[in-house]
Amino acid sequence: MKPVLQSSVLLIGVMLPVLASSYTAEPVQKPLAEKEIVTILAQSDKLLARAQRAQQRQELAEFEKLVSDYTQSVTRLSQALEEDRFEAAQREKLLWRVDKSALKQRTALEKLLRQSPKQVQVAVEGALEAARRASRAALAAITRLREKEFRLGPGRSGSFHQERKEEVYVPGTPSPRPRPQPKPEPPPEH
Repeated sequence: MKPVLQSSVLLIGVMLPVLASSYTAEPVQKPLAEKEIVTILAQSDKLLARAQRAQQRQELAEFEKLVSDYTQSVTRLSQALEEDRFEAAQREKLLWRVDKSALKQRTALEKLLRQSPKQVQVAVEGALEAARRASRAALAAITRLREKEFRLGPGRSGSFHQERKEEVYVPGTPSPRPRPQPKPEPPPEH
């Protein structure tokens, strides 16, 4: 084989696996539908209720599994909210619902943390952090949504600051708008 052809074959042999692995490394996740989010919230509530019952019966393995399932479910929801990977007819209303649910779940988890034995407290602390993250993600998504609505309100383009920039007057600087000049008074007639 000629040296140019050899180096081309070698280059293709080295680059092909690298390109293939980088192309398939990160699968694209589909957005969560509103119904899925509501289902996750309901399942999370049920998991916590079952975990409370398992804790009362002293079934630590079951308790730890339920808390772990809760953490995974809420973490999936948080990631979708952080990445704006969700669809809903009334996005803000859904986000407030997520925040309210996360707050209620945090309260239940704090109670579980106080009552749980030391060997499972790490799992409960992880679930508590997942609930906090879901709340923060929902509030951040609400903030992004409101900022977007504020900047791009009905019939507008650009940001509020760009539109208002011309109208702001700071004393001691030239006015952005031309001021009407006073009309010269006519000379007095004698």
